[in-house]
Amino acid sequence: MEGENEYDLTKFVNIRSFSWTGPQSKEDFDAIKDCLAANAGHLEVLNLDLMDWSKADDFWYIDHTRWLDEPTRRKNFFADDILGLPLDADRRSSGVCFPVLRHLLLRQVSFDSAITRLVNAFSIFQLKQLKLWNCLQTVKLLEHLTEARQDLELESLEVTCGYEYGNNDDTLGLEFTVPPFLRKLSRLRDLYLCLPIVQWDEVVDSVCSHLETLERVAIHARTVDIDDESPYFEEEADGDPTFCGGFFELFTKGDCDVVGIQYPPTFARKCLQPHAKDVSCRLLHLRAAGDSLTRRDHEFYVNREEIDSFADWVFGPNGFSELLVLAYGDFAFPDIHEDKKRALLQEQCSPKGRKVFNPLTSRSLSPQMSLFGIGFRAIWMHCQLVLTQRYFGSSRRGRGPDDKQLYGCGYTNNSIMHVECSMV
Repeated sequence: MEGENEYDLTKFVNIRSFSWTGPQSKEDFDAIKDCLAANAGHLEVLNLDLMDWSKADDFWYIDHTRWLDEPTRRKNFFADDILGLPLDADRRSSGVCFPVLRHLLLRQVSFDSAITRLVNAFSIFQLKQLKLWNCLQTVKLLEHLTEARQDLELESLEVTCGYEYGNNDDTLGLEFTVPPFLRKLSRLRDLYLCLPIVQWDEVVDSVCSHLETLERVAIHARTVDIDDESPYFEEEADGDPTFCGGFFELFTKGDCDVVGIQYPPTFARKCLQPHAKDVSCRLLHLRAAGDSLTRRDHEFYVNREEIDSFADWVFGPNGFSELLVLAYGDFAFPDIHEDKKRALLQEQCSPKGRKVFNPLTSRSLSPQMSLFGIGFRAIWMHCQLVLTQRYFGSSRRGRGPDDKQLYGCGYTNNSIMHVECSMV
């Protein structure tokens, strides 16, 4: 019927988990607005990926002001219009709030002019899991949370910022903002940082302050090509891996099952070989972003022989005695860079045997594994059934087979528009 929204979700009033990727029309945004309004009171999981804030802002402005004589552009349409959060001077309504929200993922959502309102609406101080992927004003958000008198309950944290997503120098100051924020947390189990910063010393110290609780961690540095004679001038690339030289403490003093770190194989062996006998991780991901994997001129370009040589050592008698899975490359998307990534699964039935997954293809990963975030999640999920049945019956922290749910992913696949609802 004319005037009805084809994505009318208002009839679903018991939704506990809601995900939407890439809204691109008035109908999309209206459906999100209506669904959140109807379910915010009991929503526990919210994944919202706008893909491009500026385009989303344009969509909303054009579609909702076309009939107005004097249209006014909101400073933050998401906070003002989608959630209806009142300004400080307007307390006539509370807007849409999420009192029982526990897991929140936001990508390309701006906190500009709405930090306090969004923090309160999303109940961020009581979240167990927070993922911020290229959100505008991330620095100011972290500063706000650090300075607040309330404690944070976070057990899982992902923060991704890239140069191309910065707005008004939004990424500047991360090296000063991230450390005090991490130190404010007290029960962190999962940590993923992909940041465009150079000075990592303070970040290293703040991460290592969580060694008693960390179970899964990934660290990745990004930079921008400043060589004006390079064909990749001003493009993003992986940063210098020496940034994380101090992270060997994650391997030797921590008790992490999963470690992802931006080490080329040769550099990783050089740094970790003296400490190999003390390493207890079970999955090691030597991270490299796709843009750096394909550039042969990149300083840290890695060939196949280097990966094989590292695998022979790390699975050998002088390597990591508890290592079960080794991965190299970019696993964020199963169909991309197939020939540049490898994952090897150690078989304990034979002292020297190992099963090789080379490469991981889209057929070997379920659609749920197509992710923007932690690349090694896909590897972990790919191998977890074997590992759970064979090795994780009694884990170091007492976790059983159901632990895969703690690291499993309920995020939607990379479709232009997708809704995932879990109802009770």
